[in-house]
Amino acid sequence: MIAINRDAWNRQTQSEAVLKEAPSIVIEIVSTNWEEDYRNKPLWYAAFWVSELWIVDPLFTVERYPNRKNPKIEEPTISIGQLVNSRSILVEREYEFQSFIGKQRIESRFFPDLEITVEEIIGYGQGI
Repeated sequence: MIAINRDAWNRQTQSEAVLKEAPSIVIEIVSTNWEEDYRNKPLWYAAFWVSELWIVDPLFTVERYPNRKNPKIEEPTISIGQLVNSRSILVEREYEFQSFIGKQRIESRFFPDLEITVEEIIGYGQGI
């Protein structure tokens, strides 16, 4: 999922269905291919100047892939990365992440007034 600032959307909405500017935020739901979601996709989004990246890891397991989850994540987690200039010579930009769990209120620069916790988001996704 992506979100685009209204002014940016208005500048871009023309007959072609191509974004000319990066989305303001991307929300990535972790899949059974978690390595790509955690390692590769942040590099791709940073290369396209996406300002904020959410990685939502609800720890849903697919019965066919019981061991396909990030071993460092022990409970549902939402990590929010802010785009920064990289100190590495390998990439120009990268994300600095802050992770949230349980009853912690999510902090987002894109949604500064958001009053929601990880439990509320994950619970909603599970129909609770």
